[in-house]
Amino acid sequence: VLFYIHKNTNPNAIVYAAILGDDGKLNSKNPMEVFWRRYQEDGAKKKLAWLEKTFAFDFKVKPVKGKENLYTFSLVAMKGKQLFVTQTKNGKPNVFMKINGVTSRLERIYVMVDDSKRIQSVNSMELFGRDYKTGKLVYEKIVKD
Repeated sequence: VLFYIHKNTNPNAIVYAAILGDDGKLNSKNPMEVFWRRYQEDGAKKKLAWLEKTFAFDFKVKPVKGKENLYTFSLVAMKGKQLFVTQTKNGKPNVFMKINGVTSRLERIYVMVDDSKRIQSVNSMELFGRDYKTGKLVYEKIVKD
């Protein structure tokens, strides 16, 4: 698991996980996947619905030129935030991004949504991670206008 997203309206989690090749490195064609972890269904793994992927949780990942085993991506719901997936020297997959201006390892995102209308809208997102250099907790809240 790279990181996960929880929403205030749902006890389940949206999970982003690394896909490793036979060589133990991130799969160069498809380094990560996203899916629901349905805790109410014995932790079953389920695909995201088209609407969820298209408007919120999907991503497009590209290799970073000149850098082996490093990929960049952004989430549909967080346009403008650049994320990177790579592996530590020990082979552990991680996602890095700027959280509150600090290069951090992303651990989780909490999304507050308004579900009073037919289609949910995001009110805010809270990013939780650890400073890449010091390991200290890092937090940022993004409020949607």
